[in-house]
Amino acid sequence: MKMQLAIGLFLSCLTFGSHPQSLEQLDQRAHADKAIDLLNQLQAQVDEQAHAMKYECLKAFGNSAFCGCLSSNLPVAFSFADYIAIVTKSKEANGYAKLTPDTKKAYDTVPSVREKCVAQARSAP
Repeated sequence: MKMQLAIGLFLSCLTFGSHPQSLEQLDQRAHADKAIDLLNQLQAQVDEQAHAMKYECLKAFGNSAFCGCLSSNLPVAFSFADYIAIVTKSKEANGYAKLTPDTKKAYDTVPSVREKCVAQARSAP
């Protein structure tokens, strides 16, 4: 969200810094506005996914600290069901060899996210 605001302010300064605007500047502004709208839509989707993940986690575990950490730190490529599969099944059972390199990289971060969230939940009041 902060990144979007910074981009918007920067583009506004560029666009409105001079009084008369050329057609090219107006076109650039329109493209920038579309990009900002797309970023806002993507952020809303990520927020919705995180909320859904936290809800599913709370239904399963009932630990707000753990579930909040998990929903904030798990790669967005994975749902709560994916998380459960990753931490309870082998890589072979999850089809790891067939994953794209980027998905493998995200997959490989899940155990460390789990450990971080378990530690955070243990230290929560």
